[in-house]
Amino acid sequence: MNTDDLVALLAARAGPVEPHAVARRHATAIGLGALGAVLLMFGLLGLRPDFALRALLPMFWVKLAFVAWLAAVGVVAVTRVSRPGVALGWVGAGLLV
Repeated sequence: MNTDDLVALLAARAGPVEPHAVARRHATAIGLGALGAVLLMFGLLGLRPDFALRALLPMFWVKLAFVAWLAAVGVVAVTRVSRPGVALGWVGAGLLV
């Protein structure tokens, strides 16, 4: 089987894609991944005894904002890369920020 036969076989019964199917799939993956990460963190490391005091410090929120920004830019990058022909746009600059 050559490439043209494979493409024809895959496209033979191709129908329209449900609206927002990619967004739902990514949201499910992100939600399950975040839940798993939190459960692993609490299970393996536990919660710091001074967590409430550390949450009052500005550096705690800076670290949280940094990770949230990287996650948001990563989600945009994955969404755009998963669609053929869509340019990354500002994603490269967002990662540099």
